[in-house]
Amino acid sequence: MLCPQKTGKGGCTVSSKSSSSSKVVSSRSVGNILRDNILTLFNVMLAIVAFFVLITGVFQQALFIVIIIINSGIGIVTELKAKSTLDKLQLLVQERYQVLRNAQQMTLMAHQLEEGDAVSLSAGSQIPADGVLVEGDVEVNESALTGESTNVLKRAGDEVLSGTTVVVGSCRMRAEKVGNDAFVMKLSSAAKEFRLANSDLRDGINKILKYISFGIVPVAVLLVWTNVSEHGGIETALQTGSWRDAILSASAGIIGMIPEGLVLLTSLNFALATILLAEENVLVAELNSVETLARVDELILDKTGTITDGTVEVLELVDANYDDLVALKALVSLPGGTATSDAIGSFIAANFEDIPATEVDDSHPFDSAKKFSSVVIAGVEYRLGAPDILCPEMDVTKWTSGGLRVLSVTSGGRNTALVVCRERIRENARRIIEYFKSSGVHVQICSGDAQSTVEEIGKEVGVLDVIGRAKPETKLNLVRSLQAAGKVVAMTGDGVNDILALKEADLGIAMGNAAPASKQIANIVLLDSDFGKLPAVVAQGRRVIANIERVASLFLVKTTYSVLLSFSTILLHQNYPFTPIHLSLISALCIGIPAFFLALPPNNTAYRSGFLVRVMKFSVPFGAVCAIIVLLSGYFLAGYAPVAQVAILGFLSFIVVAVKSRPLLSWRGIMLLVLVASFVACFYTPFLAAFFSL
Repeated sequence: MLCPQKTGKGGCTVSSKSSSSSKVVSSRSVGNILRDNILTLFNVMLAIVAFFVLITGVFQQALFIVIIIINSGIGIVTELKAKSTLDKLQLLVQERYQVLRNAQQMTLMAHQLEEGDAVSLSAGSQIPADGVLVEGDVEVNESALTGESTNVLKRAGDEVLSGTTVVVGSCRMRAEKVGNDAFVMKLSSAAKEFRLANSDLRDGINKILKYISFGIVPVAVLLVWTNVSEHGGIETALQTGSWRDAILSASAGIIGMIPEGLVLLTSLNFALATILLAEENVLVAELNSVETLARVDELILDKTGTITDGTVEVLELVDANYDDLVALKALVSLPGGTATSDAIGSFIAANFEDIPATEVDDSHPFDSAKKFSSVVIAGVEYRLGAPDILCPEMDVTKWTSGGLRVLSVTSGGRNTALVVCRERIRENARRIIEYFKSSGVHVQICSGDAQSTVEEIGKEVGVLDVIGRAKPETKLNLVRSLQAAGKVVAMTGDGVNDILALKEADLGIAMGNAAPASKQIANIVLLDSDFGKLPAVVAQGRRVIANIERVASLFLVKTTYSVLLSFSTILLHQNYPFTPIHLSLISALCIGIPAFFLALPPNNTAYRSGFLVRVMKFSVPFGAVCAIIVLLSGYFLAGYAPVAQVAILGFLSFIVVAVKSRPLLSWRGIMLLVLVASFVACFYTPFLAAFFSL
């Protein structure tokens, strides 16, 4: 019986990463990372409030509707742009399959397959549909469905399921169930959902929304009742027309308590980060990933394709005779070739033109778990793989101590030749690694190559913590052990042997030239395979986190004083001191506009845990001070209320903006002066004063 894979640290569900057909980046709008039932409740309440404000006939009091529409419009346009950008980039990483349909060869993506198609698969391919193997023997990793990391041998006639991955060999399958009829799509509706990366920011804001939602409905009801009571009750209010004032006062309290602009700005920030990174050829498959990388404290690097650029150069063949060369040519011609096998093939073709192709009696492509490939020629088995696996007694430190890679060629279980090669280290590798180390991230290398080779590469780029001869299970266990220790783990990789660890890591990062299955389950794909783009992702993550923390305080100060003023209205049986048009003015000039500009510029402040605690420590006390001063001003300046209270609350809000805009000797100071001047102008310009009831 197939049990869905564990997601994260527990629970049984089919990960959305497990199926290429279910993972479509744009299937969720960018803003939906925060939009849930709580926000729906807020929107419904705003719509109800807008209705009652409009029926009062004082239409300028409904200005908040226009502001919300404008803000939402900006968010929607940005989200659509991000969606369009992601759609285009996603096409670059979606796997394409060679398909035989009606005797015609064509190249299709998973969602284009039809029942009866003959689909060719090789190592690294994700199986796109349920079907039956009709040709070839392969090893399949079914961990996406079963949770078991052990590969399963599949032969012609065996059933294969969508969402699993070919790890060894090549084959052809006949598609029998495609799209929504495939097993992985039926197994759980969760397979169709976009799985989000862990997000301290998202979780913190959702907690804020949840806490507010608990109290907003009863407070709103009591606020309406209190304001109507202050106007003589429902019957009197209806007779005298004072119900309009009661509705406007109650509506102002409700509007002030809802921090919807915070959600819009957060969505806008993630969308902007996605667009900016897309311009750098970085595909952010899960939007919170830009934040996650900024929070990472453990970075596990794969050597090949990450620290090195994947280019392999064969330096020499040691003790290779004619039979070895014939066998080598057959070995590197097996399906599912790698950069190393391609380099060996090119070396043989360039230096030994007379080596013929030969028929093989049996063959097994390279297996990342076994660390070798094999062919049988004229009854003799030849293997190509790691020396410490095929012939542990052989000393190859002469080469590996210098950072070179060595492969052994064995004939009948006896070593007969060595292949010495090297990989080119990326020019920016050391600089990028130093960047992460200076940012407090512990970096280590985990590679399938020999320990001595990995150590030498590590020394060249400044990494001393290295693990060689790592099997897929080794990488997976390393990720899990670090997570168990409370670490936020990022993992880079490009091969099928990295899939399990990429999936388990808090942040999986794949190269653009990675195996299709690796790209499908990664959170971030570096489309040009440039490891040097990661600091740009970190910078965007830091910008989002730091700026949203900065502007969250502006919105939550307003929520705090609105809640406290509502409670005081209820307890003291008074009218709410403001009307919606008053709060529209304060919300626009003292909160919304400055928050918009403060949320978008670069901000390289390093991530610190405790986002929610810091925001609440600032917002709650300052909001309480604002509420107390407004209440006192209403008592001591009763003859000037509510104009004096609007002015006082506005300038108190500007103090918050000033604190959160530091340093002020920059464009931020100019912005603050312009906003203050605009606020003052509203009091002394007759038309504006009349419009804003001042």
